Amino acid sequence: MKKNIVFFLLFSSLTLFSQNSLKHSNSLWFSDFTKVNFKKNWSFYFDFGLRGSDWAGKWSQQLVRPGLSYVFNEKVNITAGIAYFKHFSTGSYREEFRGWEQLLITNAVKRIKINHRLRIEQRSMQNTIEGQRSNSFTNRYRYMLQLQMPLNHASLNDRTWYIALSDEVMFNSGEGIVYNSFDQNRASIGIGYKWNETLSVMLSYTDIFLVKNRKDSFEQTNVINLSLFHNLHIGGKSQ
Repeated sequence: MKKNIVFFLLFSSLTLFSQNSLKHSNSLWFSDFTKVNFKKNWSFYFDFGLRGSDWAGKWSQQLVRPGLSYVFNEKVNITAGIAYFKHFSTGSYREEFRGWEQLLITNAVKRIKINHRLRIEQRSMQNTIEGQRSNSFTNRYRYMLQLQMPLNHASLNDRTWYIALSDEVMFNSGEGIVYNSFDQNRASIGIGYKWNETLSVMLSYTDIFLVKNRKDSFEQTNVINLSLFHNLHIGGKSQ
């Protein structure tokens, strides 16, 4: 009898969570990542993104994120920059400015390339509520583990198909953070094609689980993402 009561309470709580606390959505993203090597060990970084909600039914976000990178060696590089996001909602939008710093560590186990990415963001957000504007400031800490496995070659050479698996966790801190110290998790699987050292493309699926800054409020988003990767050189190749 006690087991039945426990099972009933657990089932009821899960049902309540799925009906009242968890919102489901779908999104289509386009991302373009560009690296311009201009001097030994130095490069410009730039990424641009367009994101739709209800798949591509309406705009959700647009972003630009430039930065400056320094390569210590083939395994370690750092990047710092700024970013601008525009978040769209019905009849209005919200602006966000970010500073960001990143450490990228790359190694390999046999034919599998492993990327560890640690990124810190300083987020200044402009909110509009009932015609009144306010600003908020938070910090976010992100860690991503990504595995890339070539399919038709032993390594990621030219004209190589590859599979990419990744998981990224994010945490928030700041005066206004109450319910979402844990921000979100992004789990991705994708298939990519590397034409050459200059251009690669990847189509991926990402499952995003987001904790909102309201009590018992969560969102799960299915994302289809088309990504382009450019690796350009000015004045000779860097490391």
